[in-house]
Amino acid sequence: MHALLLMFALAPAAESSGTETGFSGAVLAERVVADVQARLRAQGSAATVALVGRVADMPGMGPNPRVEIGQVAGRWPRARASVPVQVNGEDGARRTLAVWLEASEPRSVLAYQSDYPANTPVVQVRLAPATVDMVCCDGTPVAALDAQQPQRLRRAVRAGEPVLQGDLAGVPDVLAQQPVQLAVERGAVRIVVSGTALNDGVVGERISVRPQGSRVAVQARVVAPAEAMIDE
Repeated sequence: MHALLLMFALAPAAESSGTETGFSGAVLAERVVADVQARLRAQGSAATVALVGRVADMPGMGPNPRVEIGQVAGRWPRARASVPVQVNGEDGARRTLAVWLEASEPRSVLAYQSDYPANTPVVQVRLAPATVDMVCCDGTPVAALDAQQPQRLRRAVRAGEPVLQGDLAGVPDVLAQQPVQLAVERGAVRIVVSGTALNDGVVGERISVRPQGSRVAVQARVVAPAEAMIDE
């Protein structure tokens, strides 16, 4: 008889989502991680999700409450984010909490070898393959650069950052702060002076140009690389 009682005392408890009156925080965390991971896979993301910290048990909610898992706000996946969760107890009790998750997606991509300012021609940019956690950035990595297509950096970049499609832009015919030849024609008379472009432009676009020696900018039409004309 004593042996039988001892066997019952030492036997492992049956697995459950909670206690008689409470809901297990570990079970809730598993549900949230699995749900969010499945959503990412459905979106085509290869990011992996993990729990940050722990979720406390919820006494008084019953062992099998109804769980509603919300959406992550903002850009996702990213390094760390919270998921809104509502737990509805069997007796009508309700609790809302935030479950914190972290995501990672290490990939082999092209990365910048040095810091470069905006508008740097791509031919001057040094790149190298690197393993980067792509949850760092919102954009599509560039697999290779087209050496035949003149391009420049749209933004300033730092060493180690991945090269994204949104980083690259075509080279305009006139760059802001670039010296330009500013022409004006009146009948058979053509006058050309030096000036400074105040914004980028391609052939056919109108830009602001400050003539040399003047503090007042004029509107001119880009007619060729580094050339603009006042045609009004």
